[in-house]
Amino acid sequence: MKKILTLFVFVLVINVVRSQTVVTDTAGYTSADKSAVLDVRSTTKGLLLPRLTATQRNGMINLADGLIVYQSSGSTGLYLRNYGSWEKLSTFSLPSLTSGSVLFSDGTTISQDNSNFYWDNTNKRLGIGTSPGYRLHALLSSSGAENWLSYFNVSGGTTDNRAVTGYAHGTTTNYGIFGQAGHASEGSGSYNYGTYGFAYGTSSSAENFGVYGNTTGVGTYNFGVNGKSTGAASGTKYNNGVNGYAANSDYQNVGVWGEVASAGSYFNAGIAGRMSVNGQNNVGASGSAYGLTSGSVNIGVQGWAWDYDGANGGTATDIAFYGINGHVILDNITNSAAELRFVEPNENSTDGFYDGSNNYTAFKAQTQSSNITYTLPSSDGSSGDVLSTDGSGLLSWTTKLSGSGTSGYLSKYSSSTSLSSSILYDDGTNIGISTTSLTSKLDINGSSIRIRTSSTPSSSSDNGYTGEIRWDTDFIYICTNGDGPGGNTDTWKRAAISTW
Repeated sequence: MKKILTLFVFVLVINVVRSQTVVTDTAGYTSADKSAVLDVRSTTKGLLLPRLTATQRNGMINLADGLIVYQSSGSTGLYLRNYGSWEKLSTFSLPSLTSGSVLFSDGTTISQDNSNFYWDNTNKRLGIGTSPGYRLHALLSSSGAENWLSYFNVSGGTTDNRAVTGYAHGTTTNYGIFGQAGHASEGSGSYNYGTYGFAYGTSSSAENFGVYGNTTGVGTYNFGVNGKSTGAASGTKYNNGVNGYAANSDYQNVGVWGEVASAGSYFNAGIAGRMSVNGQNNVGASGSAYGLTSGSVNIGVQGWAWDYDGANGGTATDIAFYGINGHVILDNITNSAAELRFVEPNENSTDGFYDGSNNYTAFKAQTQSSNITYTLPSSDGSSGDVLSTDGSGLLSWTTKLSGSGTSGYLSKYSSSTSLSSSILYDDGTNIGISTTSLTSKLDINGSSIRIRTSSTPSSSSDNGYTGEIRWDTDFIYICTNGDGPGGNTDTWKRAAISTW
């Protein structure tokens, strides 16, 4: 028996030296797999590892990583020595998987929920609450008071904190962040916000932006924040691409604030509005303001523009309101025409709001039977010229008449642009020629009067006016009773003219 045991040990040692050992109870297996030091094969039996109680396992010393034992008490199962500590090798079962499933664990089991979490491996898309139609597609449908599809909170940074940052780059239409609220087929609530931003800062905060847009593009149109409204043709009251609302008791409340501070080479606009729809009223920027008290200053749209270096001879062109291819319209709904007012020079205003303490020059329309358009001259006139119209609204510069005269005398042109007194005098009752001492309707201070053209009545009953005088080479004719053509029978008398 000792000889047999010695022979077995010798063979085993020889195999160990050869670095490969096969243990089998099945005929045909005589060598170990080349990749294994120990190759155990059987079709009817298993490998039985050392079995220790929890106390025995914990009492082992000088343990090597990779050691495996079976614990037979307490939390039974296989234990692996890994990185200097014991780890229990757990078992779990997978559910019946569906294509596109994203697996998740609750700590003990593995689950899937394709209706709410889905991966489209063909198009590399992830869906949350829906089958994805986009690279990341999330859908929330609930009847709760507040439905928040996503919530991001960033705090603690000292320089640049961004809850959401969107960047889009392409050759057609690119949106860094695109928001849509409300849907015609699903109904809509009282307030629908495609993108809603809220900012809250302390009294020491430098700047707080609910929604902040920045553009550094070189394309034709670059928008930091761009609003687009495509409301239904009916059933919709207001469609606002960008809507600003401010309500506070502080000094200044601005619903939408635009600021440009850069060296743009073409056009810099804090807020720019554009609208183009055929056959409709198109408003690039619309402002509505109403006051709750009679002393309110209400400004629908206000524009500020000034040269910071104006006190030192700045040369910037400052335009508070600028329109392209449009009209400036001052409408009213109170049946009282609005005025276009120009306030006098004012250095006391600190906020740009007119408070009535300064004078102004205003233009105001009256009730008209038709439109009137005045077209200004193409160039400036001379000193003292006045504007005159051609009757069709075309204005031109006309030299103002000058001169002086004596009270009571009718004026005459002494030149094309100058007036002076004539020899005609009007005392309010009579007219005098070369006299101011009037005794009849026409008082002539002269030795003769002249009727240049002769005229002979056709008969003594010819048409004439009482007092009318005519003459020919033989007679002087006077109409003693007449009322002109078509009247009663007129009476003419005559006196013969003799020579001497």
